[in-house]
Amino acid sequence: MYQRLIIIMIVFCQFSCSSHIESAEAKKSQVKEKFSYSLPQNWGLGYKVRQKNMLMKEFIPKGQDVKNWSEMLTIQIFHGGINRTALDFSNGVKHLWAQACPGANFSKNFTRIENGYQAIYWKQICPKNPQTGKPETLSLKIISGNDSFYVAQKAWKSLPLKKDNDLWLGLFFDIAVCDTTIEKHSCSM
Repeated sequence: MYQRLIIIMIVFCQFSCSSHIESAEAKKSQVKEKFSYSLPQNWGLGYKVRQKNMLMKEFIPKGQDVKNWSEMLTIQIFHGGINRTALDFSNGVKHLWAQACPGANFSKNFTRIENGYQAIYWKQICPKNPQTGKPETLSLKIISGNDSFYVAQKAWKSLPLKKDNDLWLGLFFDIAVCDTTIEKHSCSM
C-alpha cells in the first residue's frame, strides 16, 4: 500500500545521524534552496529515481531492501513546485490513503512557519492494510519552498513503539529548507 501511495502521490503532483542536503535550483532564478534531513545510524539509500521534475529517494535500515522492509523514509523533491497549496496536498494524500485503507485515521495537521516557509506535519494510520492484513503507519512532513515542494514520509509496517515515534518526530522537526540568497530563509539556522 505504501508504494502504491508513493506512486499515487507522484501522479497527484505531476544516536548518530548522517545529514543530507539536497539543492533545488529554479532554472530561470538565482534562488538556491537547500533541503536538509538526517537519518539514523545504519540507514542507507535503497532506491533513487528522477521522473520529470520529481526526485525521490527511499532510505531503509541496513539489511533490508525496498521490496522487503519494515520501515522506510521517502524523500521527494518536486523541483519547480506543484500546482497545489501545502494544505491541498495534505488533504489529497489523506483522501487517497482513506480510499486505499478502510478505517484509516489521521492526526490533525500541525502547521507552522519554519525558516520563513510553510510546513505541515501529520500522521496517518491504516489499522489493517488490505494487502498485508497488518497495520501501517505513515508520518509526513511537507515544506512549501519558493523553488520546490518538499515531502518527507516515514513509514512503518506496524504501529511504531513510542520510542521509535519520538525518534522520528525529532528527526522530522530537524528537516529544513533554507535559501542561500534570501535573508529571511537563511541557511545559518
